[in-house]
Amino acid sequence: MIRILAAALLALATAPLALGAGSPATSRSPARDEPAHLRYYNDAINAERGGDLVRAVQMYRRSIKEKGDFADARNNLGFALRKIAGQQLDEAMAEYVAALRIEPAHEGALEYQGELFLQRGELRKAMENVRALERIGSPEAAKLKALVDKVVAEAQSL
Repeated sequence: MIRILAAALLALATAPLALGAGSPATSRSPARDEPAHLRYYNDAINAERGGDLVRAVQMYRRSIKEKGDFADARNNLGFALRKIAGQQLDEAMAEYVAALRIEPAHEGALEYQGELFLQRGELRKAMENVRALERIGSPEAAKLKALVDKVVAEAQSL
């Protein structure tokens, strides 16, 4: 078991690039009377799509400042932080936890948190997220399970 875990951690050294392949929620054109938190959220999504992750993080944070119980913004902030740099992983995890506190069955947060668990070598926790996604009938369960299976297979082949 220790050999598999050590091998999984080695396999995960290259995982951040592969695990950043998800996509944030969709955006729409802002209406003039749209609440500030949604304007910031849509600006963040557009910045992320344009490759400006620093601006995306800033806009997600502004959106959350306007409406703290905004699970989608917290999930996407965690995703953007995870894509920016490895030192932001603790903050990314905190955002997934916050999103799941607001909306326990948030499919995106469960998937992305599971991916982060994989990055950290926490296979059991990643599988807990797979099971949570399966319980709610989410298609994201299969995606996360495939990543878990890939890590385990790579570890067993070492």
